[in-house]
Amino acid sequence: MDERRLRHLHSLKQLVEHPLYQELLGAMKSDIMTALFQTQPFDNERREKLYSDYHAVDRLEGKINAFIGELAMLEGEEKLHEDQD
Repeated sequence: MDERRLRHLHSLKQLVEHPLYQELLGAMKSDIMTALFQTQPFDNERREKLYSDYHAVDRLEGKINAFIGELAMLEGEEKLHEDQD
């Protein structure tokens, strides 16, 4: 495994474990939903943009979680190799 990638994944994990991470994601989603609910029913373009923004944040969160899952898998493989030695 590329050591640089492993360091980056560990840094990402530290970010995710920071208390402000979930607060930030929650605030972003909440702000978007508030703006969405405040749009006029006929303002389809703005509503679609906000809907897309919400799902972009959701996809970002999913991608970050996938990277954290990759790190967990790599750490598990590393531990398995250590146990076999």
